[in-house]
Amino acid sequence: MSNEVEYQREDYKYSLKDWTLVDDVCAGQRKVKEGGESYLPRFTASSDKDEDDKRYKQYKRRAVFHPMTGRTLKVLTGLAFTKKPGLEANSIITDRAQDIDGQGISLEQQSKAVTSEVLKKGRHALFVDYPSVDGGISKAQRDAGLVRGVIISIPAVNVINWETVRV
Repeated sequence: MSNEVEYQREDYKYSLKDWTLVDDVCAGQRKVKEGGESYLPRFTASSDKDEDDKRYKQYKRRAVFHPMTGRTLKVLTGLAFTKKPGLEANSIITDRAQDIDGQGISLEQQSKAVTSEVLKKGRHALFVDYPSVDGGISKAQRDAGLVRGVIISIPAVNVINWETVRV
């Protein structure tokens, strides 16, 4: 049996190249040009490698990539949040909405980032964690933030295997 930490699902391996492509085109011209021959094929015009390298550098410098994919992503993400989202939850959750991940990211910021990632890749993961404590915690400990849950955003490229269960 393979090590489950290293095992990559077939659909993950199949999608990884597409996810990289989408990330690069959404990032814009600089990222596409940095991708070199992956996106801008090299033409061999002569038997002189130095001359071909020089021509390729000129070709990359002149290449223009219009950022329509990235702009479309921003517009679609913005459309999803044209109406400010509301939060109907108990006070424990609403108190944490300005720092949902323990790193200062608000629930609204995280929601926008996750929406953008789902539009690009079709999937994203959220890891919900609450520290284990012996016994219960007091309201004072909870209010002081000494023991608190977090929701951490995990990009699809970092989730290499998973299980699904039909309910």
